[in-house]
Amino acid sequence: MDQLPEGSGAPAQKVSNGSLAVLAVASVILSRIPIGNFFFTIPLVMVCSQLGKASKAFLCYVAVIAVSSAMFAFDAYDRTSGSFSVGLFVFSIFIPVALGFASAVWSCTGYSRLGYKVRYLASGAFAAAASVAVLLLVTFGNKITEDLRQTLTLSYNALFSSSIGLTADDFLRYSLLLFQYALVPLSLVILGVSIVMGESSVHKNDHEWQDRVGRWSIPNDFVWVLLASFFAAIISGFLDFPKALNVVLWNLALVSCVVYGIQGFAILVFNARKKASLFTVHRMTVYIVIMAVIPGLNIAAFAGLPLLGVLETWIVLRKPNKENSYEDHFES
Repeated sequence: MDQLPEGSGAPAQKVSNGSLAVLAVASVILSRIPIGNFFFTIPLVMVCSQLGKASKAFLCYVAVIAVSSAMFAFDAYDRTSGSFSVGLFVFSIFIPVALGFASAVWSCTGYSRLGYKVRYLASGAFAAAASVAVLLLVTFGNKITEDLRQTLTLSYNALFSSSIGLTADDFLRYSLLLFQYALVPLSLVILGVSIVMGESSVHKNDHEWQDRVGRWSIPNDFVWVLLASFFAAIISGFLDFPKALNVVLWNLALVSCVVYGIQGFAILVFNARKKASLFTVHRMTVYIVIMAVIPGLNIAAFAGLPLLGVLETWIVLRKPNKENSYEDHFES
């Protein structure tokens, strides 16, 4: 399916009710599977770009999120004691709600005149806001925090015990630190991967779209945001700033890394397609995801992509297109 030019709205395509139902069920199933729940919106991104109306796309997302949330609510209810674990429920529905509605923003804005940059910023803002809300719930002592601590402890006892060389208290402490310092950037990464996987599946035969992805870029001056945020985050640790400020600064620093990671991904796509015109964005995304889950190689994925993106500030890693400046910021 060919992508209409930016500003002309999303193309209306005929999608059978059967196909829609199958993809919706696939999304619900993925949302219930560990690791798979990170990518449960991929089928939705694929089908919702072909429904013809933003309202239909939004209702499709709402239906899947509602069904998934209801199932997680059932899991959080202990039928033996008659108690309901609010912490477990909040923890369980975070990915479906945050990722689901953030992806819904992306799909629904596809029927508007907004460009790719604005669409991703809007969807990313929702994911970031949801992440911050969860961080606030976890940071301040309340019933949700206690339920979450109990859930993490039970997960540790069931999955790891002492096999990873950590006590339950250590596992709990490191898990909460991961939530606080990396939840926002990780949410943006998962959202970006889901969007690219879904869109690249739809546009697998659209060479113009594939080339546009390879030209995504950010202004060179953005490097100062990266450097300033990391400098502030590091200094905050030495100067004993309030923990809340330290968490904010590190999240900002890591978010800037995500932005450069997107540029690094585009550089790889550009050069891969330069050597082999049939190489697709979807294939590159699969390669990166596989690397990200393999110990050792995941360092190359998480650190290599941002580094590659930063290097283009000083080194030309893609031959500039005379008709499209690198100042297009995701919209070339």
